[in-house]
Amino acid sequence: MTKQSGVTAQSKDPAHVRSADAVSGNLSRAFADPRPRILPGDAFKLFMVAYMSFRLLCDFIKPYPRLFLGLGGIQWACVLILLYYSPDVLRWLGLRPAH
Repeated sequence: MTKQSGVTAQSKDPAHVRSADAVSGNLSRAFADPRPRILPGDAFKLFMVAYMSFRLLCDFIKPYPRLFLGLGGIQWACVLILLYYSPDVLRWLGLRPAH
C-alpha cells in the first residue's frame, strides 16, 4: 500500500470510476435502444438547453432591471429558447416518441 498525501491509496473514494461507469452505461443503453432517442443535432441541442438553463439561473444574482415577472431580458430569451427545445427534452426523457 502506498501513501499519498497522508491517505492510503486504497481508502480513496473512486467517484470518478462510478461516474464514468454511469455515463458509459447510459450511453450504451441509448445507442442500443431499438427506438433511437438520439438524432442528428442532439448534441448541439443538449448544449443549448444546458447553457440556457445555466444563464436563466445565474442571471438571478445580477443587479439589472427586471422586465416582467421578475425576469430580465436575457432570462426571457432563455425561457423562449428552452420552450423551443422542450419537445426534444421530452423525447430524450422518453416521454415523447422520436420523429
